[in-house]
Amino acid sequence: MRDVNDNQLPASDSLEVLPFDVTKVQSIKSAIAAAGPLHVLVNNAGVGVLNVLEGADISKVRELFETHVIGAFAMTKAVLPQMRERRAGVIVNVSSSVTLKPFPPLSIYSASKCVFRRR
Repeated sequence: MRDVNDNQLPASDSLEVLPFDVTKVQSIKSAIAAAGPLHVLVNNAGVGVLNVLEGADISKVRELFETHVIGAFAMTKAVLPQMRERRAGVIVNVSSSVTLKPFPPLSIYSASKCVFRRR
């Protein structure tokens, strides 16, 4: 996660939280190297914005798509080689229920999450 805080998750000997950012290639590489072999990838990184399209700053639009879409692709691309080599692994892409019907104040968020919505 981008902002690791010791009190966000309960302490566990079988869980190690690694700081990284899905929008930064080197950050992804470092986290994967530190994690070791991955058996499951859950693409759940996200940022939110509550704003109608005409009121949204283009930099915020880019941030959402970089995180939700490009970040998920980058993470998947980074773990696929080891999963293919082992011929095993699971990748889960998390979408959002806001993609099910129009809601103008979440139009940008919905568009960025709709890429992975199962139809």
